[in-house]
Amino acid sequence: MRVRPSCCILALLLLTVSCRQFVPEGADVAPEAPPPPTPAERLAAAERLARTGDLEAAQEAVSALPKDEIDAEDVARLQKAVETRAALKHQVAAIEGDMPGAEAPRENQALKWAAKQRLAQARKLLKGGQFAQAQEHVTPLIGANLLEDDVQNFLLEVNHERTLAALRLAQHETNNTAIAQVEDRMRLPATYGKTVVIDGNLKPLELPPGRMEALVSQKVTLNFPDAIGVKDLLLALNRLDQLNFIADETLTEEQQITLNVADVPLIELLSYVARNMGVAFHVGENTIWVTESDEPPGTGPTLETHIYRLRSGFIPSLGGGGGGGDDGGFGGGGGGMANEDSELEDVLDAFLADGPEGATYRIYRNRNLLVIKNSRENLRLVEELLRDFDKEPYQVLIEARFLTIGQEDLSELGFDLTGGLPGDEVSEHAFEAKSESSTFEAFRNAATGGNVTLGGILGSHTYTAMLHALEQNGRSRTLSAPRITVLNNQTATIRKGDIMYYFEEYDTATTSGGNDADTNTLVPTGTPTELELGITLDVKVNVGNDGKTVLLALQPEITEFIEWLNFQVAEGDGADDQNSDDNQQPTGLVSLPRVNESTLSTAVAVNSGETVVLGGTLETLKTKTVSKIPILGDLPFLGVLFRHTDEADEPQHLLIFVTATVIGKSGEFLDIRQPNAVAPQP
Repeated sequence: MRVRPSCCILALLLLTVSCRQFVPEGADVAPEAPPPPTPAERLAAAERLARTGDLEAAQEAVSALPKDEIDAEDVARLQKAVETRAALKHQVAAIEGDMPGAEAPRENQALKWAAKQRLAQARKLLKGGQFAQAQEHVTPLIGANLLEDDVQNFLLEVNHERTLAALRLAQHETNNTAIAQVEDRMRLPATYGKTVVIDGNLKPLELPPGRMEALVSQKVTLNFPDAIGVKDLLLALNRLDQLNFIADETLTEEQQITLNVADVPLIELLSYVARNMGVAFHVGENTIWVTESDEPPGTGPTLETHIYRLRSGFIPSLGGGGGGGDDGGFGGGGGGMANEDSELEDVLDAFLADGPEGATYRIYRNRNLLVIKNSRENLRLVEELLRDFDKEPYQVLIEARFLTIGQEDLSELGFDLTGGLPGDEVSEHAFEAKSESSTFEAFRNAATGGNVTLGGILGSHTYTAMLHALEQNGRSRTLSAPRITVLNNQTATIRKGDIMYYFEEYDTATTSGGNDADTNTLVPTGTPTELELGITLDVKVNVGNDGKTVLLALQPEITEFIEWLNFQVAEGDGADDQNSDDNQQPTGLVSLPRVNESTLSTAVAVNSGETVVLGGTLETLKTKTVSKIPILGDLPFLGVLFRHTDEADEPQHLLIFVTATVIGKSGEFLDIRQPNAVAPQP
């Protein structure tokens, strides 16, 4: 039999009340009525009922509470706790109904078990990141006095996980922002690769014209058959519309002039009068002031000052060659760019040498400006010169390829290296195809009219086929293939090699030793001399006015270090060979390099896109070939009878291919059509 806790509590309350109401017999003291419970006591009693499990009585007590005398939050909290206990109790009753015949758990234990289940569900919500739902799921357990410590710890865990989640979210946003910034930095701007058309300001700088400046441009008609002076002329000019002439008080009437002009610009008429009458006209905003001129009459034309903006500017100067090519090991530069571009100055000096007194000009290279003061006739000449000199210069793309190949391999390909180029001091052709070879039969059908001789100049198709043959051969070695762009009439320098330094100047240093003996030694002084080793190719280009013909001045140079030569230097004597029999006491040894230098200079004319070939012997390799009978040739002592050794010297040739292509300032290849060219018929 199960006794309800509410019955026990009710029995205790009745016993307490009966004990308080018991009065001994014969007492004359009247019993006092107990004071009514306060609202706080009634709230505490309701909480005790809810805690002991008498939910119905607790609900009635909560309903009977005076709402106006008790905090509404306390009442709502107690109401929530009662409802939570009721829900847990219904859950326990459902579990007992599912287990018939089993011993039902005690009510408090069942409530705790249900609270643990609710707490477990809240932990699942927390694990899924639903922090608000997890907190709401366990909030009813706070007022129910069930698992208070576990619930408080769980709420702390919820707050901790919420804080960590916020930190992770902030870190994720920070990382995304940083990655976006990096990607934005690496992203090319929207204008990259696009062409923006702008109009360059090439007009002379001009001040806005004043009122008088505009009026003196009008055309006038005057007729003075009789000679008149300056003041009379000014009176006549003042009668013209809106013109205001003011004569200086120092103006004299010494000079006179006769005039008969029709439809002549007034500014031109005033210039003529000023030169012949010794006066000067100063055009202001609203008046024209006339004074005596510092120059006597008849001194010559009036000088004007003009400012010209140059379109293409000047070629910048460098201290020497330099600059790297597009391929490793080679340097590119402009040896001819060390001097300033002075062509415009030369032509101005030549054509303006007989200019009027006071004429001058000045070139501002940093701003590409030409300021010139001269007569109007000479200014017209300068403008004509600028039309031809101030043009966008041609650019030439120089593509060089350096490769080495043996004599035997070169012969197998069907070519005979015989010397230089057309116009060379050595011979007429750099390459000549052998008639008996069929390796390059396709060259006979090239666009050279079936000419078998390559003559050192290759078309684009022939050059491509030749490179393909060399690559298929497999025994040629490409040293490098640099590319460099050079302006017209400039020199490009392509170089591959090392730099060696050595001293040419030595001083004698005396060192004191024992027994009054001095020792003289050589000490290098001054700046060491620079010796460039390797391959250097100088190419100077000149593009014809047709934009297609390219004149090339080629100068390849090969400098090879051989050995160091030692020279003994005696005191008071010059440098002698180390095998010298000089009996003087030697002071020291001087080492100087011995080099082998090969140079070729030539000039050729090619069309844009064609290739020039230069060739020569670079070095000689000693080859050793052993022929033997298998097994027998390897026998000791007797094997020499069954094998044969051949030694040969095979020259290694250096081939230099130079392709010149005219390009525009944006790097595009130019194909300039002749105006009278006839299109080929199919």
